[in-house]
Amino acid sequence: MDKVNRKDFLGALKKVVVGVDSKDTFLLEGADCFIFDDDWIRSYNNDLSVCVKFPVGIKGAVRAAEFYRLVDKMKGDQLRLSLKKENILVTDGRTSLEMTKMDEGLIKNKIIDFNFEEMKWKKLPDDFLLGSRLCVFSAGDSILGVLGGVYFGENKISSTDRFRASLFQMEKKMDSFVLSKESLSELLKFEGVNKYYLDDNWVHFIDDDNLFFSIRLLSSEYPLETVESLFDLKDLENKKNKSLTFPEGFRDTIERVGLFSYGKEFGLEYIRMEIEGDTITCSGERVGGKVVERIKIKESIDEKITIKISSKSLLDILQVTNVLYFRENKVLFRSSKYFHLISLVINREGDEE
Repeated sequence: MDKVNRKDFLGALKKVVVGVDSKDTFLLEGADCFIFDDDWIRSYNNDLSVCVKFPVGIKGAVRAAEFYRLVDKMKGDQLRLSLKKENILVTDGRTSLEMTKMDEGLIKNKIIDFNFEEMKWKKLPDDFLLGSRLCVFSAGDSILGVLGGVYFGENKISSTDRFRASLFQMEKKMDSFVLSKESLSELLKFEGVNKYYLDDNWVHFIDDDNLFFSIRLLSSEYPLETVESLFDLKDLENKKNKSLTFPEGFRDTIERVGLFSYGKEFGLEYIRMEIEGDTITCSGERVGGKVVERIKIKESIDEKITIKISSKSLLDILQVTNVLYFRENKVLFRSSKYFHLISLVINREGDEE
């Protein structure tokens, strides 16, 4: 076959590797492989199928992890891919990689062959990715089933893990479906996706750069009304309740403290925010050290409130709002189209339990 540009080839593999089973579960044969199919590179697992149009010119499958690492270390600008008996050969003229060729026919029989050309694609709302990022971190573990997923429907994106909940109102409506937190997190690695197609069991996304990203849907009906009922906005905005506005420079504080985030809680590294009087104290700690930073606010808060939150998630929230409403047992970040609720348990002697 003709040579391929190594950087372009690596770029395609980097997209496809998202669909490779990296957990060593291997519930499906070939889930740990790159599948080369003439003009396509494919990968899949139980939840994802990722395809990129790329002229590899051969048919076969190889173990993804070892293949990617070695191709990444090659120095030549051009690569030649070919078949050598039962192996796949890649060379840049200096280094040659020969890997056992898996049976791509057997593997392809185990995955769904999506006919992308016949799909009637719909444009994603312009704020789909923003809303997804702002809601995905509130989604729950797979043990919660559909309740722990991220819901899309009408003009809403919604998620909860029973302790936190997020609701985002998109500018335009879209079809209804529910995705797992893990699958949506993988999709959010691709900023260019702009169209989608929904079938009975999968939703498919594409970008303008030959990426086709398919996610298996979570089955059963999402309890949207129950989740929306968590946002008792009238109660939270009662004049008897408190609110504060994060001061200028607060983002910089979070970026610094986030470098020393604590270990994981709810699957995310987190920092602590303690709000008391006219001061917010932000802290983080790792094995190598800790950081504490205090910043003044205009308001004065009577009781001490402690919030644990991912610094990355908080920085995303601060893109759309710098106002925090709160009352005895919950706090709410709110903008005109985004709501993020955190349930709290307050110890009257001064700390969160």
